[in-house]
Amino acid sequence: MQQKIKVCHITTLHPAKDTRIFHKQCVSLAANGFDVKLIVANQKSEIDKGVEIINIEIPKSRKERMLKASKIVLQKAIEIDAAIYQFHDPELLPVGLKLRKRGKIVIYDAHEDVPMQMLSKPWIPKFIRPISSSAFRQYENRCAAKLSAVIVANPSTVARFKTVNENSIDICNYPILSEFKQNPSWNDREDAVCYVGRIDEPRGIHAMMETVHLSQSKFHLAGWFGSDELKMKVEKSKGWQHTVFHGMQDREGVQNVLAKSKIGLVTLKPVPLYKLILTVKMYEYMGTGIPIIASNFDLWKDFFKTHQCGLTVDPENPTEIANAINYLMQNQKEAEEMGKRGQAAVRKIFNWATQEKKLLSLYNQLLSSVS
Repeated sequence: MQQKIKVCHITTLHPAKDTRIFHKQCVSLAANGFDVKLIVANQKSEIDKGVEIINIEIPKSRKERMLKASKIVLQKAIEIDAAIYQFHDPELLPVGLKLRKRGKIVIYDAHEDVPMQMLSKPWIPKFIRPISSSAFRQYENRCAAKLSAVIVANPSTVARFKTVNENSIDICNYPILSEFKQNPSWNDREDAVCYVGRIDEPRGIHAMMETVHLSQSKFHLAGWFGSDELKMKVEKSKGWQHTVFHGMQDREGVQNVLAKSKIGLVTLKPVPLYKLILTVKMYEYMGTGIPIIASNFDLWKDFFKTHQCGLTVDPENPTEIANAINYLMQNQKEAEEMGKRGQAAVRKIFNWATQEKKLLSLYNQLLSSVS
């Protein structure tokens, strides 16, 4: 019997069952014959869906983590002795470089465009954001050039990495089709809107709360608040009386929330990063067959023009968002057709199976180059 090729994914920041890392990439690799290890920090070691999750204990304080975590991670990674390593956090770039020096195949999975994110991070003083962003971009590019390959989550980021590493591809966070088991008929859904994901100001929570108050819409809200202070503030808003808060949900719980709703909201504020990406929430709403009301960024408007699966609005204008909700609720046949078109697009194009093929192709390409 041929021995399985050992691969090792590494993260110290994400949860062990992160959707992109575990449910999509690791599970796909295991299902396709790889021996998959996943190093995580301060969580439970276990074997799930053919993936061996290996916990390491690292300091929880940011300062100590920066000083000690890399050494602990590197030691465990070397001990595993995999053929391919894929790491998922920018702070693990030094670990990736050291593994590469040992002759290993090393892939950097850049989940986010960090330099672009830094331009709108509230904890970075505004006057130094451009300098910090530029400095990190140069550092990240230098590291990426020395690695075996770079994976990005959004096509808009590929071009930058291509200039320093020709083995740069996008593996998008498209949904897993098998998750869409609960697709009730349109008439069995509630006359309700929903939002699922991180809840904070850049993602438009204040405008959403004012919107549901203006439209008097039932609002299913699921996810986690950026801070306790924000949660208390939102709970005092007029829109909260129309809100059913489901808290943090697992994959099945997310589908339960979507199955109750007729409209999905993605009214993110116009920060630089959001204008350049198509968020995974869109595809999840589309996959469950509901129309979307989304921010009127140029990229998003083009997407909606092509797929006719929802409406775009000014994300900072609650009245405009409320009018869009009312329009879809009053024209439910049209809304249902939008949902069906979005669902068809996900089944045909925007699903994980298409990205799994790209991931496997990259792995096989890198393995063949050293065989």
